[in-house]
Amino acid sequence: MDRDSLHRDISKSNIVINPKHKPDDTKKQNPKVTKYIEQVLDPTLENVKEIAMLIDWDNAALLGSGAPLTDMTGTPMYIAMAVSTGAFSGDGDHKRIKFPLISDEARALYISAYGQKRHDDYVSEINKSPFIVEPKEKVPFEHLSYLDMESVFWLYAYILCRACVGDEDRPTREYNHFVENMEHHNPGDTYDVRFGFLYESSLENWEKRLHPKLKLVAGMLLRMSRYLNVKWAYWKDDIPADHAHEMMKRLFLEAIVRVRKEGDVTINLKRARERWQDPARWFRFPLN
Repeated sequence: MDRDSLHRDISKSNIVINPKHKPDDTKKQNPKVTKYIEQVLDPTLENVKEIAMLIDWDNAALLGSGAPLTDMTGTPMYIAMAVSTGAFSGDGDHKRIKFPLISDEARALYISAYGQKRHDDYVSEINKSPFIVEPKEKVPFEHLSYLDMESVFWLYAYILCRACVGDEDRPTREYNHFVENMEHHNPGDTYDVRFGFLYESSLENWEKRLHPKLKLVAGMLLRMSRYLNVKWAYWKDDIPADHAHEMMKRLFLEAIVRVRKEGDVTINLKRARERWQDPARWFRFPLN
């Protein structure tokens, strides 16, 4: 969003972790990157180099550069639900939720990095918009910026649920259902098998999907899913285009602060948690 572009294919394969930098690389930090997360956590850092990079911009598009983006692009497992079906689902009235607030410690770090005005403006813009929208007809589909953030959410959720933390644990029924439905999602199907994970999940079920040592991020996933549950397309003329990006940034910061306080968890990125191989193969439908 800092570069006014949409990637439109957020996936695990399109993120490079810990890219190698040349020893003599003294380039200054990209001025279009306001702050890296390391600088939010430690304001004394300067010229931070990327530790993760988004690659493969073949499907990218510039915001406001022409006709609405109506084509289906993305990796099936992570594609946003509206992009998967080519339509914004749901008839009748639509309700939004309030912009999420974060913990005092995370809020202080955010304000130190970005300022009080920016912090308050997003909260104000979302919360002063109509709480209920009563459209006379469905809004036509287009790939809006918040749909890229839904793809980021699916990526977060899948990676965190499959994360191997070291000691083996017995995968739960909820974990198996989540992995099965994510990996077997087929764009264009009448029913999106991931529906329940976004619209009807609970804190308890997110905790059951995660490794026991990662339960502390279940609240982040739940709050993200509830925010993305809203059909924000019906508010697109009333709120900032990057509101979902801002929501994700804040909730991710809050989760990092909590993890640092309660003790870092080392994740083995070269392995994934095993599934519980039940002789009676799981039917693929979501658990709430």
